[in-house]
Amino acid sequence: MQRLEPFGRHRVITAFLLAPLTPTAVFMLIAVCGGRLGEGLWMSMIVLPLSYAAALVPGVPLYLLVRWARLRSAWAYCAVGILCALAASIAIWWPTFADRFSENDLAGWSPFFMFGIVAGVLGAAWGYVFSRVMRARPYQTSETIDGG
Repeated sequence: MQRLEPFGRHRVITAFLLAPLTPTAVFMLIAVCGGRLGEGLWMSMIVLPLSYAAALVPGVPLYLLVRWARLRSAWAYCAVGILCALAASIAIWWPTFADRFSENDLAGWSPFFMFGIVAGVLGAAWGYVFSRVMRARPYQTSETIDGG
């Protein structure tokens, strides 16, 4: 069994606690810049629980799969973030747009695609933050990193 280095377990827990905050932080930043703090808070109440649910349900098994496959790159974590976000997006928005799917043109599908694209971008950001937290080495000083 692979042993985690010092602070390894704490890094995993910290990553699973911090990374799901990324989509909420992005929505709040957009809301504050647009002068619509109330809408940002309302959106945060929806996005934050979904983000943590996506981190737990598909995220933990996918993290274990990535760890088992020894994929340590930010790209792997970004791909996992995209998959988790798309799973959450489909679970939430499928019932909302299901009645439009019977239409023969793509106009009924466009909102679903747009939500999928936004979820994918936010999932990639989620995965990138997760990878950066996982690669952080709090026990190393700048001298040990620089080789001094």
